[in-house]
Amino acid sequence: MVPARSENAFKIWLAQRPKTWRDGVDVVAMDGFAGYKTAAGDEIPGATAVMDPFHVIALFGDALDRTRQRVQQEPLGHGGQTGNRIYGCRRLCRRRVNTAP
Repeated sequence: MVPARSENAFKIWLAQRPKTWRDGVDVVAMDGFAGYKTAAGDEIPGATAVMDPFHVIALFGDALDRTRQRVQQEPLGHGGQTGNRIYGCRRLCRRRVNTAP
C-alpha cells in the first residue's frame, strides 16, 4: 500500500525498492487507477499488471446495480419500492454464496 494515490507517488515508491526486489516481481495486483499501471510498467516492465479481486467484484457489483436500476426504471418510471420483485432481489444479487458444508 502506497500512502498517496498518484502515478508519481507509486513510481517513486517502486524506484526506492532494491533492484533485486523489483526483478523478483512477476505480478502487480492493483485497483483500476491507470496511473498505477503506468508506474508499474515503467519501473517493473517484466511484471504483469492485474486488477485485484476486490476491485473486480466491486466493479461488477456496481454494473449489476446500474443494470437492475435501469431495467426497473424503464417499465415503472420510478425507483424501487418494497414489494417490487426487481427491487427485492437487489441484496440477493450482492450476497455471497454459502460454501460451507
